[in-house]
Amino acid sequence: MSTDLHGVRVLDIDAKVITFEVFLTYVSFYRGDVPCLQRELPEEDAVDFFLMLLLDRVPGAPKPKLKDIIREEHQQSEDWLCENGDQYIEAIEVVSRREDDVTPESLGFPPSASEYYVKFYRLRDGGWQDEARLPRAVYRVTVGDPTWTAHLRPGATWGTTAYTLFD
Repeated sequence: MSTDLHGVRVLDIDAKVITFEVFLTYVSFYRGDVPCLQRELPEEDAVDFFLMLLLDRVPGAPKPKLKDIIREEHQQSEDWLCENGDQYIEAIEVVSRREDDVTPESLGFPPSASEYYVKFYRLRDGGWQDEARLPRAVYRVTVGDPTWTAHLRPGATWGTTAYTLFD
């Protein structure tokens, strides 16, 4: 079993446009001179990340249509996801983002316990512990075909190991 890096909630679906709220659920800081997050939320060009989300098996949902379209070896290939993600994801818009005001102390770490902090948040009863404090962003994602999001419904919530790849 792997550790979820992000939490995902579907806020809305309208034909080819899906709105996701994404939480950082594996939170790590390096204190240094200024505390900074070691992992960040995806940017507007993260087609690989959002393609991984569309391939995720969501609890209580049918199998994603893209699982039948994209060959298994391609689903596991970072290079393929980076090179081909824009065939499936047409646009990504960051609607809102909250991560700059998140500090080690705001997440309950002692003020000077360590130079490096790590905390994991697990999905419980449809949400995450301390959810209101977590770094998060809302994204509006446009896909090439509405059947690729047909397995999802507003309110669907899951933890994911999806991550952003770097070229």
